[in-house]
Amino acid sequence: MVDVSVVIPAYRAAGFIGRAIRSALAQEGVSLEVIVVDDACPLDSAGSVQAEFGGRDEVRVIRLGQNGGPSAARTAGFRAARGEWIAVLDADDAYLPGRLALLVSQGRDRKADVVADDVLFYDAVSGQTGGPNLKSISTPRLIDAHEFVDRCRPGSGELDFGLLKPIFRSAFVQPLPELYPAEIRHGEDFHFYFALLRQGAVFLVLPGGGYLWTQRNSGQSQTRADYLGQAAHARALRASVLDGDARLAALLEARAVALTDLHHRNHYQAARNSRRPLEAAAVCLRHPPLLLDRLAALRRRLRHALGG
Repeated sequence: MVDVSVVIPAYRAAGFIGRAIRSALAQEGVSLEVIVVDDACPLDSAGSVQAEFGGRDEVRVIRLGQNGGPSAARTAGFRAARGEWIAVLDADDAYLPGRLALLVSQGRDRKADVVADDVLFYDAVSGQTGGPNLKSISTPRLIDAHEFVDRCRPGSGELDFGLLKPIFRSAFVQPLPELYPAEIRHGEDFHFYFALLRQGAVFLVLPGGGYLWTQRNSGQSQTRADYLGQAAHARALRASVLDGDARLAALLEARAVALTDLHHRNHYQAARNSRRPLEAAAVCLRHPPLLLDRLAALRRRLRHALGG
C-alpha cells in the first residue's frame, strides 16, 4: 500500500495534463501512485500520458469504455486506488510542493476521513497565482454538514466549500456503495462531500493553500457550467432530508437561491459582453435581485455624475 493514490480524470487533456502529473510526482514525504482515468476521450488523452510517463511505475492509466463525465471517471479511479489516502487532481490543475505530505500528516494525527486545504486560483494567461480564499480559517478546523452547506453558497465572500479538493481516507470511502453521483457533471464534488458528512465522515479543513485551481480563462477546462442544475439538485437534497433537520433544509434552499442568482448574473454579464442589450435587460426583468442591483448601480453613477 502506498500513502496516496492521486486520481486524475482526463478528457481532451493531452495538451496540459503533463503539468498535473508532474506536480503529483514531485510531491515529497509520501509514497504515491497516479491513476489517470481516460474518460473515453476521442483525442486519446491516455496516449499522451503513456508517451511521457509510460516508463514510470507510479503512473497507471485506466480507459473507460464510454464517456461518463467527471463523476464516473473519479469513481473508477477511487475503486482502483491502492493508497491509504485518495487525492483528487483535475487535469488542468496542479499541486504545490509538500501539499500531500501535510494533508496526510494532519489527517493521521487528527483521525480525519476527509482533509482539505485552501484552493488558490491560478491565471494561466498571466501566470499569476491569487492569494488565500479561506480567510476565516486560521487554524485546523473540523466542520459538520451544517457548516459545510452554509459555506457552499457562491457570493458569500469566501471560497465555496464545494470547490475544495480534499484527500479521502480509503478505508472510509471505498466500501461505500455509491461515490460521486453519476448523473451530475457539474457540482458533483458538493454532493459527494455532503454524502460523506451525512455518513459520519470527520472532515478537517486546514489553513493555507496547496491546490492550484486553473481559472477558466485558460480554455483548458472541459466543464460546462450548470448552476440551475446545481440549484435543482440542492432542492432535491433538501427534499430528501427526512430526519427533521429544518436548519439543514434551510441551508440547502439558501444554496439553491444563491446558485440561481449566480446563473442569472453570469447570463446578464455574457449578454452585455456580447453587446446584446435587449437580452441583458430581459434577464434583469426576470430576476428581481439583479434588477435591484443594476438600478442601485445606476443611481450611484447618476449621483457621481451630478457631483453628489
